[in-house]
Amino acid sequence: MAWKRRVIDRMERCYCVGSASICGQAVIYAASEEKGGAFYTYSVTECGREVIWEHGGGTMAVVPVPGEADTLYAIRNFFPGFNAADAQVVCCRKKEDKWELIPVLDLPYLHRFDIFQVEDKRVFLGSTLCTSKKEKEDWSDPGKVYVGYLEEDVTAGFKVEVLAEGLVKNHGYWRGEYQGQQAGYIASQNGVFAFVPGKTTDNSRWERVWNHPVSEAAFFDLDGCGERELIAIEPFHGKELNIYKLIGGKYEQVYTYPSPAEFLHAIWVGEFSGKPVVICGARRLNKELFMVTYENGGYVTNIIDEGVGSANVCVFYSGERPYILSADHGRGDIALYSED
Repeated sequence: MAWKRRVIDRMERCYCVGSASICGQAVIYAASEEKGGAFYTYSVTECGREVIWEHGGGTMAVVPVPGEADTLYAIRNFFPGFNAADAQVVCCRKKEDKWELIPVLDLPYLHRFDIFQVEDKRVFLGSTLCTSKKEKEDWSDPGKVYVGYLEEDVTAGFKVEVLAEGLVKNHGYWRGEYQGQQAGYIASQNGVFAFVPGKTTDNSRWERVWNHPVSEAAFFDLDGCGERELIAIEPFHGKELNIYKLIGGKYEQVYTYPSPAEFLHAIWVGEFSGKPVVICGARRLNKELFMVTYENGGYVTNIIDEGVGSANVCVFYSGERPYILSADHGRGDIALYSED
């Protein structure tokens, strides 16, 4: 499989990428983790740049607010070296062709978050890498998972409460389903946990689904068997991408990425051109971006690019054509990949 690469823009330490619909227009976005870094959106059809902020940075995640045509929530102030004591969530709302920026939640070391629509409630799920740090490799104060409920005015602040604590290297997040319900999956040194949001915390669910230390975890039916496989980067910022199959009630490893790798980080799982895929990127050594598919009874690995050091990656469609959007952290680029 041959791939075509197109650079949309330059961005130092590009970390976060994704797609959304803003005021009825399909856009892609990219944001930097660099202190003072930028956050931009781009028209899918024209790739013209629009500024959300020029001088912010530390953006680990961006989430569109459900039911709001013009509003994104974004993390700010989670800087390289786990310098994130001042991390916060900022409401970014487009008003008359300009972006209004309103801090709505201060949450130190917030690394991943999501927003779920549950009937008339918007449920916030936030996951902190740790709770405090004395220095970069200090993991003595583990991370937590928080739940809150957005106000009707999404630009207003809101409160959160602790759902779970004691999660060491609380790094990974993936949105999917758990037992037929929308869910968020948290991955840490303590294992993988599923959160099923409810209208209140009392009717929400929190369950451990795998007791194994991982950096990232996702679930998807890759081989068409009708059961979802478990895809995991191991351990924290690890060297292995593994796929596990549920056999006899236990996850058994059926694939591991065959090449030497370091600092695997970017991961996306879903369908590309109607085919189940895993897309993963490494930030060190060969800094490769690769795709894994299941074909003719086995897993096939396809290198998309090398030397890019992708921090995060996603797939979006423009019309019927799929594209891979990559935060090419190692090259300082925002890049689109398509089948040549």
